[in-house]
Amino acid sequence: MPPTGTFKSDPHGFGVNTPTFTTALILVWGLLHLATAYFGYEGMETLSFVAVPILVAVGLLSIFIALGDAGGVSGLFAGTGTGEMGFAAAVTIVVGTFISGGTQAPNWARFAASTRVGFWAGLIAFLVGNGFLFLSGAVGGAVYDVTPAGDLYEVLAAQGLAAIGLIALILNIWTTNDNAAYAFGVAGSEAFTFDRKRPFILAGGGIGIVLALVGADSLLIPWLSTLGQYIPPLGGVIIADFLLCWRMDVPRMEDVEFTGVRWIAILAYVVGAIVAILTAGQFIPGVAAPQVVPGPAGASLNGLTAAFVVHTVAYYGLEERGLLPGHDVETGAERL
Repeated sequence: MPPTGTFKSDPHGFGVNTPTFTTALILVWGLLHLATAYFGYEGMETLSFVAVPILVAVGLLSIFIALGDAGGVSGLFAGTGTGEMGFAAAVTIVVGTFISGGTQAPNWARFAASTRVGFWAGLIAFLVGNGFLFLSGAVGGAVYDVTPAGDLYEVLAAQGLAAIGLIALILNIWTTNDNAAYAFGVAGSEAFTFDRKRPFILAGGGIGIVLALVGADSLLIPWLSTLGQYIPPLGGVIIADFLLCWRMDVPRMEDVEFTGVRWIAILAYVVGAIVAILTAGQFIPGVAAPQVVPGPAGASLNGLTAAFVVHTVAYYGLEERGLLPGHDVETGAERL
Protein backbone atom coordinates (compact mmCIF):
# COMPACT_ATOMS: atom_id res chain seq x y z
CA MET A 1 0.00 0.00 0.00
CA PRO A 2 2.53 2.67 0.95
CA PRO A 3 5.03 3.57 -1.75
CA THR A 4 7.96 2.25 0.23
CA GLY A 5 6.52 -0.53 2.35
CA THR A 6 3.49 -2.02 4.03
CA PHE A 7 1.62 -1.55 7.28
CA LYS A 8 4.24 -3.60 9.12
CA SER A 9 5.10 -3.04 12.79
CA ASP A 10 8.37 -4.26 14.29
CA PRO A 11 7.68 -6.44 17.37
CA HIS A 12 11.29 -6.20 18.65
CA GLY A 13 10.69 -2.84 20.27
CA PHE A 14 7.94 -4.34 22.44
CA GLY A 15 10.11 -7.17 23.75
CA VAL A 16 7.82 -9.82 22.25
CA ASN A 17 8.31 -11.54 18.91
CA THR A 18 5.71 -14.22 18.24
CA PRO A 19 3.56 -14.69 15.12
CA THR A 20 0.37 -13.92 17.05
CA PHE A 21 1.77 -10.72 18.57
CA THR A 22 3.18 -9.59 15.23
CA THR A 23 -0.17 -10.17 13.53
CA ALA A 24 -1.95 -8.19 16.24
CA LEU A 25 0.50 -5.32 15.88
CA ILE A 26 0.01 -5.23 12.10
CA LEU A 27 -3.77 -5.12 12.44
CA VAL A 28 -3.87 -2.53 15.23
CA TRP A 29 -1.29 -0.15 13.78
CA GLY A 30 -2.54 -0.68 10.23
CA LEU A 31 -6.03 0.40 11.25
CA LEU A 32 -4.68 3.41 13.15
CA HIS A 33 -2.60 4.49 10.15
CA LEU A 34 -5.60 4.01 7.91
CA ALA A 35 -7.88 5.99 10.21
CA THR A 36 -5.59 9.02 10.10
CA ALA A 37 -5.62 9.02 6.30
CA TYR A 38 -9.38 8.43 6.25
CA PHE A 39 -9.98 11.73 8.06
CA GLY A 40 -7.88 13.46 5.44
CA TYR A 41 -5.56 16.43 5.51
CA GLU A 42 -6.56 17.60 9.00
CA GLY A 43 -5.77 14.25 10.59
CA MET A 44 -2.37 14.01 8.93
CA GLU A 45 -1.52 17.60 9.82
CA THR A 46 -2.34 17.05 13.50
CA LEU A 47 -0.22 13.90 13.66
CA SER A 48 2.70 15.65 11.95
CA PHE A 49 2.67 18.48 14.49
CA VAL A 50 3.37 15.85 17.16
CA ALA A 51 5.72 13.61 15.19
CA VAL A 52 8.12 16.02 13.52
CA PRO A 53 9.61 17.66 16.66
CA ILE A 54 10.15 14.24 18.26
CA LEU A 55 11.80 12.85 15.12
CA VAL A 56 14.11 15.85 14.85
CA ALA A 57 15.11 15.65 18.52
CA VAL A 58 15.79 11.90 18.43
CA GLY A 59 17.66 12.20 15.14
CA LEU A 60 19.97 14.96 16.41
CA LEU A 61 20.63 13.09 19.66
CA SER A 62 21.37 9.85 17.79
CA ILE A 63 23.86 11.57 15.47
CA PHE A 64 25.59 13.24 18.42
CA ILE A 65 25.95 9.96 20.35
CA ALA A 66 27.07 8.02 17.27
CA LEU A 67 29.76 10.54 16.38
CA GLY A 68 31.01 10.44 19.95
CA ASP A 69 31.21 6.65 19.93
CA ALA A 70 32.91 6.65 16.52
CA GLY A 71 35.58 9.14 17.58
CA GLY A 72 34.26 12.05 15.55
CA VAL A 73 33.68 12.54 11.84
CA SER A 74 37.14 11.17 10.96
CA GLY A 75 36.42 8.00 12.90
CA LEU A 76 33.06 7.64 11.16
CA PHE A 77 34.61 7.75 7.68
CA ALA A 78 37.48 5.50 8.72
CA GLY A 79 35.12 2.56 9.25
CA THR A 80 34.85 -0.25 6.72
CA GLY A 81 31.66 -1.97 5.67
CA THR A 82 31.00 -5.69 5.27
CA GLY A 83 28.35 -5.49 2.55
CA GLU A 84 28.69 -5.77 -1.23
CA MET A 85 26.34 -3.00 -2.38
CA GLY A 86 27.95 -0.40 -4.64
CA PHE A 87 27.36 3.34 -4.67
CA ALA A 88 25.05 3.37 -7.71
CA ALA A 89 22.82 0.60 -6.32
CA ALA A 90 22.67 2.34 -2.95
CA VAL A 91 21.63 5.62 -4.58
CA THR A 92 18.86 3.84 -6.49
CA ILE A 93 17.51 2.26 -3.30
CA VAL A 94 17.63 5.52 -1.35
CA VAL A 95 15.82 7.30 -4.17
CA GLY A 96 13.24 4.53 -4.09
CA THR A 97 12.35 5.37 -0.49
CA PHE A 98 10.93 8.79 -1.40
CA ILE A 99 10.53 9.12 -5.16
CA SER A 100 6.96 7.82 -5.25
CA GLY A 101 5.95 10.38 -2.64
CA GLY A 102 7.89 13.01 -4.59
CA THR A 103 5.74 12.53 -7.69
CA GLN A 104 2.68 12.90 -5.41
CA ALA A 105 3.84 16.30 -4.13
CA PRO A 106 1.18 18.22 -6.10
CA ASN A 107 -1.46 16.49 -3.98
CA TRP A 108 -0.05 18.25 -0.92
CA ALA A 109 0.95 21.53 -2.59
CA ARG A 110 -2.66 22.21 -3.53
CA PHE A 111 -3.43 22.84 0.15
CA ALA A 112 -0.86 25.66 0.34
CA ALA A 113 -1.98 29.24 0.89
CA SER A 114 0.03 30.34 -2.16
CA THR A 115 2.26 28.89 -4.86
CA ARG A 116 5.27 30.34 -3.07
CA VAL A 117 4.36 28.52 0.15
CA GLY A 118 3.79 25.27 -1.74
CA PHE A 119 7.15 25.49 -3.50
CA TRP A 120 9.30 26.34 -0.48
CA ALA A 121 7.50 23.92 1.82
CA GLY A 122 8.08 21.07 -0.62
CA LEU A 123 11.72 22.02 -1.22
CA ILE A 124 12.54 22.26 2.48
CA ALA A 125 10.62 19.11 3.40
CA PHE A 126 12.26 16.91 0.76
CA LEU A 127 15.73 18.43 0.69
CA VAL A 128 16.27 19.32 4.36
CA GLY A 129 13.76 17.21 6.28
CA ASN A 130 14.08 14.00 4.29
CA GLY A 131 17.83 14.44 4.00
CA PHE A 132 18.21 14.87 7.74
CA LEU A 133 16.30 11.67 8.50
CA PHE A 134 18.44 9.75 6.01
CA LEU A 135 21.57 11.17 7.61
CA SER A 136 20.55 10.30 11.16
CA GLY A 137 19.79 6.70 10.20
CA ALA A 138 22.90 6.28 8.05
CA VAL A 139 25.27 7.56 10.74
CA GLY A 140 23.89 5.20 13.37
CA GLY A 141 23.83 2.26 10.97
CA ALA A 142 27.48 2.86 10.05
CA VAL A 143 28.72 3.05 13.65
CA TYR A 144 26.89 0.22 15.43
CA ASP A 145 27.07 -3.49 14.57
CA VAL A 146 23.59 -4.67 15.52
CA THR A 147 21.39 -7.65 14.74
CA PRO A 148 19.42 -7.54 12.49
CA ALA A 149 22.03 -5.55 10.58
CA GLY A 150 21.04 -1.91 10.19
CA ASP A 151 17.87 -2.25 12.30
CA LEU A 152 17.22 1.32 13.42
CA TYR A 153 15.49 0.35 16.65
CA GLU A 154 18.47 -1.81 17.65
CA VAL A 155 20.78 1.10 16.84
CA LEU A 156 18.77 3.42 19.09
CA ALA A 157 18.68 0.76 21.81
CA ALA A 158 22.48 0.46 21.64
CA GLN A 159 22.64 4.21 22.23
CA GLY A 160 20.40 4.00 25.30
CA LEU A 161 17.46 5.54 23.42
CA ALA A 162 15.20 2.48 23.31
CA ALA A 163 12.05 4.03 24.82
CA ILE A 164 12.05 7.40 23.06
CA GLY A 165 13.39 5.69 19.94
CA LEU A 166 10.43 3.33 19.85
CA ILE A 167 8.04 6.28 20.08
CA ALA A 168 9.91 8.12 17.33
CA LEU A 169 9.90 5.10 15.01
CA ILE A 170 6.18 4.54 15.53
CA LEU A 171 5.50 8.16 14.63
CA ASN A 172 7.88 7.94 11.69
CA ILE A 173 6.10 4.95 10.15
CA TRP A 174 2.70 6.40 11.03
CA THR A 175 3.34 9.68 9.22
CA THR A 176 4.69 7.77 6.22
CA ASN A 177 1.81 5.34 5.94
CA ASP A 178 -1.03 7.82 6.41
CA ASN A 179 0.37 9.98 3.60
CA ALA A 180 0.79 6.91 1.41
CA ALA A 181 -2.79 5.79 2.04
CA TYR A 182 -4.10 9.27 1.29
CA ALA A 183 -2.05 9.43 -1.93
CA PHE A 184 -3.52 6.07 -2.95
CA GLY A 185 -6.99 7.51 -2.38
CA VAL A 186 -6.30 10.64 -4.41
CA ALA A 187 -4.77 8.65 -7.29
CA GLY A 188 -7.66 6.19 -7.29
CA SER A 189 -10.38 8.84 -7.28
CA GLU A 190 -8.67 10.70 -10.13
CA ALA A 191 -7.98 7.59 -12.19
CA PHE A 192 -11.61 6.43 -11.97
CA THR A 193 -13.10 9.96 -12.01
CA PHE A 194 -14.80 9.30 -8.69
CA ASP A 195 -15.70 12.24 -6.47
CA ARG A 196 -14.66 10.59 -3.17
CA LYS A 197 -11.25 9.43 -1.99
CA ARG A 198 -12.25 7.44 1.06
CA PRO A 199 -13.29 4.19 -0.67
CA PHE A 200 -9.88 4.06 -2.36
CA ILE A 201 -8.10 4.88 0.90
CA LEU A 202 -9.83 1.93 2.56
CA ALA A 203 -9.09 -0.38 -0.37
CA GLY A 204 -5.42 0.63 -0.52
CA GLY A 205 -5.05 0.34 3.23
CA GLY A 206 -6.56 -3.12 3.15
CA ILE A 207 -4.07 -4.18 0.46
CA GLY A 208 -1.22 -2.82 2.59
CA ILE A 209 -2.34 -4.69 5.69
CA VAL A 210 -2.66 -7.95 3.76
CA LEU A 211 0.82 -7.49 2.27
CA ALA A 212 2.24 -6.94 5.74
CA LEU A 213 0.48 -10.04 7.08
CA VAL A 214 2.00 -12.26 4.37
CA GLY A 215 5.51 -10.95 5.06
CA ALA A 216 6.03 -8.62 2.10
CA ASP A 217 8.47 -6.57 4.20
CA SER A 218 11.12 -9.23 3.47
CA LEU A 219 11.12 -7.91 -0.11
CA LEU A 220 11.67 -4.30 0.97
CA ILE A 221 15.12 -3.82 -0.59
CA PRO A 222 14.16 -5.30 -4.00
CA TRP A 223 10.97 -3.21 -3.90
CA LEU A 224 12.90 -0.01 -3.16
CA SER A 225 15.33 -0.85 -5.95
CA THR A 226 12.42 -1.29 -8.36
CA LEU A 227 10.85 2.01 -7.31
CA GLY A 228 14.18 3.80 -7.62
CA GLN A 229 14.56 2.44 -11.13
CA TYR A 230 11.11 2.97 -12.64
CA ILE A 231 9.63 6.07 -10.97
CA PRO A 232 12.37 8.70 -11.58
CA PRO A 233 11.61 8.77 -15.34
CA LEU A 234 8.10 9.85 -14.40
CA GLY A 235 9.65 12.66 -12.36
CA GLY A 236 11.75 13.60 -15.39
CA VAL A 237 8.58 14.02 -17.47
CA ILE A 238 6.92 16.17 -14.80
CA ILE A 239 9.98 18.40 -14.32
CA ALA A 240 10.53 18.90 -18.05
CA ASP A 241 6.86 19.67 -18.63
CA PHE A 242 6.77 22.29 -15.89
CA LEU A 243 10.13 23.97 -16.51
CA LEU A 244 10.63 23.81 -20.27
CA CYS A 245 7.22 23.12 -21.82
CA TRP A 246 4.88 25.22 -19.69
CA ARG A 247 7.85 27.40 -18.69
CA MET A 248 6.47 27.62 -15.15
CA ASP A 249 3.38 29.41 -16.52
CA VAL A 250 0.73 26.76 -15.88
CA PRO A 251 -2.94 27.60 -16.62
CA ARG A 252 -5.78 26.65 -14.32
CA MET A 253 -7.18 23.20 -15.03
CA GLU A 254 -10.62 24.67 -15.74
CA ASP A 255 -9.16 26.48 -18.76
CA VAL A 256 -7.49 23.41 -20.28
CA GLU A 257 -9.02 20.88 -22.65
CA PHE A 258 -6.95 17.79 -21.94
CA THR A 259 -6.03 15.39 -24.71
CA GLY A 260 -6.96 11.76 -24.15
CA VAL A 261 -3.40 10.44 -24.33
CA ARG A 262 -0.30 12.60 -24.32
CA TRP A 263 2.01 10.43 -26.39
CA ILE A 264 5.17 12.47 -25.89
CA ALA A 265 4.95 11.85 -22.13
CA ILE A 266 4.53 8.11 -22.67
CA LEU A 267 7.43 8.07 -25.13
CA ALA A 268 9.65 9.97 -22.70
CA TYR A 269 8.78 7.67 -19.81
CA VAL A 270 9.41 4.50 -21.84
CA VAL A 271 12.79 5.77 -23.02
CA GLY A 272 13.71 6.81 -19.47
CA ALA A 273 12.71 3.41 -18.11
CA ILE A 274 14.75 1.60 -20.78
CA VAL A 275 17.79 3.74 -19.98
CA ALA A 276 17.34 2.94 -16.29
CA ILE A 277 17.15 -0.79 -17.07
CA LEU A 278 20.30 -0.68 -19.18
CA THR A 279 22.07 1.29 -16.45
CA ALA A 280 21.10 -1.05 -13.61
CA GLY A 281 21.56 -4.21 -15.65
CA GLN A 282 18.23 -5.58 -14.46
CA PHE A 283 14.53 -5.47 -15.30
CA ILE A 284 13.75 -6.11 -11.66
CA PRO A 285 16.04 -7.48 -8.94
CA GLY A 286 16.88 -11.05 -9.91
CA VAL A 287 15.98 -10.63 -13.60
CA ALA A 288 19.11 -9.53 -15.46
CA ALA A 289 19.33 -7.19 -18.44
CA PRO A 290 22.31 -5.94 -20.47
CA GLN A 291 24.24 -3.30 -18.52
CA VAL A 292 25.47 -1.09 -21.35
CA VAL A 293 24.78 2.48 -20.13
CA PRO A 294 27.39 3.93 -17.74
CA GLY A 295 25.89 5.35 -14.57
CA PRO A 296 28.18 6.27 -11.68
CA ALA A 297 25.23 7.91 -9.90
CA GLY A 298 22.85 5.05 -10.63
CA ALA A 299 19.83 4.15 -12.73
CA SER A 300 17.62 6.75 -11.05
CA LEU A 301 19.52 9.77 -12.34
CA ASN A 302 20.06 8.31 -15.81
CA GLY A 303 16.39 7.41 -16.21
CA LEU A 304 15.21 10.80 -14.99
CA THR A 305 17.64 12.66 -17.26
CA ALA A 306 16.71 10.62 -20.33
CA ALA A 307 12.99 11.18 -19.79
CA PHE A 308 13.59 14.90 -19.20
CA VAL A 309 15.50 15.28 -22.49
CA VAL A 310 13.13 13.15 -24.60
CA HIS A 311 10.01 14.90 -23.29
CA THR A 312 11.45 18.33 -24.03
CA VAL A 313 12.65 17.42 -27.52
CA ALA A 314 9.39 15.63 -28.38
CA TYR A 315 7.32 18.57 -27.13
CA TYR A 316 8.99 21.14 -29.35
CA GLY A 317 9.64 18.75 -32.25
CA LEU A 318 6.30 16.91 -32.38
CA GLU A 319 3.58 18.33 -30.14
CA GLU A 320 4.18 22.03 -30.83
CA ARG A 321 4.13 21.32 -34.56
CA GLY A 322 0.82 19.47 -34.33
CA LEU A 323 2.30 16.09 -35.25
CA LEU A 324 1.07 14.60 -31.97
CA PRO A 325 -1.93 15.74 -29.90
CA GLY A 326 -1.46 17.94 -26.85
CA HIS A 327 -3.54 19.94 -24.41
CA ASP A 328 -5.51 22.96 -25.68
CA VAL A 329 -5.53 26.08 -23.51
CA GLU A 330 -8.29 28.67 -23.82
CA THR A 331 -7.28 32.12 -25.04
CA GLY A 332 -6.81 34.45 -22.09
CA ALA A 333 -6.64 31.56 -19.61
CA GLU A 334 -5.70 32.54 -16.07
CA ARG A 335 -2.20 31.42 -15.11
CA LEU A 336 -1.08 30.17 -11.74
